[in-house]
Amino acid sequence: VGFYKLTRVFLRPSRKFQAPLRKDVLILYDRKCCMCGLNNEDFLRAAHIIPVEVDPNIAADRMNCLMLCVIHDIAFEKGLIYVDDNYQIQVNNNQISKMTHTILKSELISRINQKITLPKTLKPKKEFLERHKKLHCII
Repeated sequence: VGFYKLTRVFLRPSRKFQAPLRKDVLILYDRKCCMCGLNNEDFLRAAHIIPVEVDPNIAADRMNCLMLCVIHDIAFEKGLIYVDDNYQIQVNNNQISKMTHTILKSELISRINQKITLPKTLKPKKEFLERHKKLHCII
């Protein structure tokens, strides 16, 4: 009896700038999550501060990106956490209070007021961080 290996293929649209952007952001952030320091590239994302869908004109701007691990990327994207004008991690109290997963909630809360690790050049633009807060009704 023969066995067939079933595989699924998931296709995601790729943008021209995506691969070079990820490579550049990995280098800028020394291949580490700027929030927790995780340094496994399989779990790191070049996260847009302002999503591509919101402003495609700044999609390839390295100052519109943070290097985040998967957990912090999702939390940032959903507006659970944000980076303030002093480059410190803050939580969106309205969103955090609704969370039921205590381990994840504790992880995010433990980062409050922690300064992110910044690249030596091309730091995230404060203007973009401010817009991110507005997008998530944090202001």
